[in-house]
Amino acid sequence: MKKKMIAVAVLLVAVVVTASQVAGTYAKYTSTVKSSDTARVAKWGINTTNKVDLFKDSYILSGSSAGIKASDTDKVIAPGASGYYTFSISASNAPEVAFKLGVTANITDNTGKIKFFLEKAEYDANTFTEDKESFKGQSDFAGTFAALLGDQEYEPNYTSYADLTGNYTLYWYWDFEDSSSAEQENKTDTYLGNGKDKSSGELGTDYTTKGKEAVKVEVTITAEQIKEKTA
Repeated sequence: MKKKMIAVAVLLVAVVVTASQVAGTYAKYTSTVKSSDTARVAKWGINTTNKVDLFKDSYILSGSSAGIKASDTDKVIAPGASGYYTFSISASNAPEVAFKLGVTANITDNTGKIKFFLEKAEYDANTFTEDKESFKGQSDFAGTFAALLGDQEYEPNYTSYADLTGNYTLYWYWDFEDSSSAEQENKTDTYLGNGKDKSSGELGTDYTTKGKEAVKVEVTITAEQIKEKTA
């Protein structure tokens, strides 16, 4: 009997040892994936300078030592005066987003005397003489900004973006004397200088008075990201 019990005990130990060895060989499937993603902000990079500075408080007439000078610090205009304003559109890079670029100009010329000209170039004093026929009055000049710069839409990374950037110069002048109708022009110029109605010489808005805007030029440059192109 004692031998049987010993034999059973030995068998149990053997089973336990065997079970332990089998359990130690078990395994499981494991998979580990570690992933990450990063992003940077898409480049914009469009910059504009847009401080309109067309008019002054004094001028030297072209080809003359004579001039015009206000009695105070007001900016003034008169026959023979001229000026210009250069603005720029620059980019440190081509925008990586779709965008729209627009330049508009609102011009009010209550004298009816000012002629304007816009070109994509640095200021050139010869423009007043060499391109004089291209200067236009307020109504005819209205579409010039749209024609040169417009309100256009561009794809991301627009490859010809350099064509849009650079300096643009807006010129203006008040002719000293228009030889084709000098007598009449002299009359209307004088009416304006005396604060009278430019056509009749009668009482009217006195544009020589402080605070009265004889001429106003407002240039707006807008660059903005768009969600989708309209065309």
